[in-house]
Amino acid sequence: MALYWGYRTAWSALAKLNLAENELKDKGAILIVKALEEGHGLLKEVDFSTNSVRRARARSLAQAVVNNPEFKLLNINGNCISDEDIDEVKDIFKKSPDGLGPFDGNDEEGGESDEEEEKGDENGDELEPKLKHLGVSKEE
Repeated sequence: MALYWGYRTAWSALAKLNLAENELKDKGAILIVKALEEGHGLLKEVDFSTNSVRRARARSLAQAVVNNPEFKLLNINGNCISDEDIDEVKDIFKKSPDGLGPFDGNDEEGGESDEEEEKGDENGDELEPKLKHLGVSKEE
């Protein structure tokens, strides 16, 4: 029998969130950060690697989880983050440096340009509706 948990309950009970290699880009990161800011007391790990996330969104992800006392690991490796912005993310985690994964696969120059991303938006981005209806079910 499957039970459906409400959106807020699902996020608050989440211990590990693995969204690696989904090319969610900055728009996806914005939605995830908003959800994490609403409550994630049991969350211990977030893997948002290889999603073409750039500077500001990487910092937002770090800020959304760093103050959770239960949090253990944020992996944002393999994204499009400059060395300067990596330093800023590391500074956010200065009190718990072990809580931040490596950046050895980061591609500072990679990802789409702003023009390419805006063109994708004009063609009808379906990412937001898909993430808004994210549900969690629990099998008994």
